[in-house]
Amino acid sequence: MNRIRCFLPIFLAASLTAGTHTEAGQAAVSSASPEATAAGAEILRRGGNAADAAVAIAFTLGVTEPAMSGLGGQIQFLIRRGDGEVIALNGSSFAPALTDPAAVRGEMNPYQRTTVPTWLKSLEFLWREYGSGNIGWRELIEPALGHASDGFVQGEFRQKVFLRHENDLAGFLAAGHMPADSAIEQGSTIRQPQLAATLERIAEGGSEVFYRGEIADLIERDMIANGGWIRKTDLARVSDPVPVAPVSAGYRAHQVYSFPPPAGGWVMMQTLKLYERQRREDWTAKAKRQAMTHSIFLAQRDRREHPVEDFDDYGEFLERKLSEQYISALHEQPHATDTSSRESNGGETTHFSLIDADGFAISATTSINAYYGVRVAAPELGFLYNSYMDDFTFGDPAHPYAIAPGKPAYSSMSPGIVTRGGETVLVLGSPGSARIISAVAQVIAAYAENTESLDALLAAPRIHVTGSGSLYLENPDWLPIVEMLGLEYNTLGTDLMIEGRNAYFGGVHAVGRLRGEWQAAADPRRDGAAVVLNP
Repeated sequence: MNRIRCFLPIFLAASLTAGTHTEAGQAAVSSASPEATAAGAEILRRGGNAADAAVAIAFTLGVTEPAMSGLGGQIQFLIRRGDGEVIALNGSSFAPALTDPAAVRGEMNPYQRTTVPTWLKSLEFLWREYGSGNIGWRELIEPALGHASDGFVQGEFRQKVFLRHENDLAGFLAAGHMPADSAIEQGSTIRQPQLAATLERIAEGGSEVFYRGEIADLIERDMIANGGWIRKTDLARVSDPVPVAPVSAGYRAHQVYSFPPPAGGWVMMQTLKLYERQRREDWTAKAKRQAMTHSIFLAQRDRREHPVEDFDDYGEFLERKLSEQYISALHEQPHATDTSSRESNGGETTHFSLIDADGFAISATTSINAYYGVRVAAPELGFLYNSYMDDFTFGDPAHPYAIAPGKPAYSSMSPGIVTRGGETVLVLGSPGSARIISAVAQVIAAYAENTESLDALLAAPRIHVTGSGSLYLENPDWLPIVEMLGLEYNTLGTDLMIEGRNAYFGGVHAVGRLRGEWQAAADPRRDGAAVVLNP
């Protein structure tokens, strides 16, 4: 039995379901693995607040969902404190100083494809600046450490992801990074001894050991041995995440908050505003789907053709992009598509949402970019490096996303917090690269329609459209949308499907207030779990 489950109270273990309900004053957690949800809930039960629980959840996800996040990546926190203040903690990773601006994407080795990891620094900052003071640093890491050393059993979705990438992980597995009690399959216990040793160092030494100490030495040695670009000087430059103002916009009777550039929150809000622009009182379900499809396409195309040019000074840009005048003009633009230029469907992530009994809410998206990042790890450390360098633009130095030393990684992360009448009513986010934007927008729009069940809302079929006009439908019966809007319909692989739902369309984890009570739900496309806690 792994450690986190040893100290779970019976009532909590029994309530780790896909969706549960809670009244005001209670706490709620939803994340992409049952182990992480249990870890966060236990921290809240011990007297920790949302910040404490978020750190425990993130560490545990890094162990129990290693394909999506961990020490080698980054994390973005959107927080709303009990006093109503909303803050975005920007923990973006960045290109190392040795990055070659003339690099060719296809010629870069795995060690050159990783940005400088910032994940750990961001977690420590959240705990130090916003934690309750009741929970020690080691206590937050212990659940993850237990799952790394004693093992965890991956669920259906995690096993499907592993099977897709098993051959890519041959070297990683051969190095003994994920030994199992039998062939890795659903139901087998997977251990990560090197990662456990790394977590033990971090539990003792904090982030300093990672960015300036023994772990930094091992990362640099690994990078030099394999032609990588990260050095100890890059790691030492990692600073605390910068608290910045969120991007915000009204939607119907709600106020929606999300993450500013380099993330994709503004595109998600454009989608909502475009959808609202088309809304009619008595429109049909088909009309709603067409309007949402049209809105996703226009917002994604605008992002593709007119991207943010400055990740530091974007105030006027966002004000213009979200203005009613701009939205109206965008809506009237010709519906031209250009599918000759294919857009990548890669990129993966994970997300968790929670609110504590005092109304402190956190929406957090964390990632190593692609499934299993670049699929290599330092021999002694056990965590996978991210693949965020893949998201830069190559061969065009004038492009705002051009590869260059020190630049932050381009991102579609769109963690969201929705308020109504000054009260938090919905906390959500999703993995899925550009599908994050479309998934979050669709859930918020559906929530505003007075949906009664958060479970049903997350289980509903979704749509995605790229900026070039390629359309993807989770429900193929909606094909008339393609004929109406002139988009190019594309089919998807089925290897990551669970009960007819495709993980391509994201994995929304949310807590929300509906019909006067709190609910928590985990996306049925993934292995997640949701829980509520009684006072």
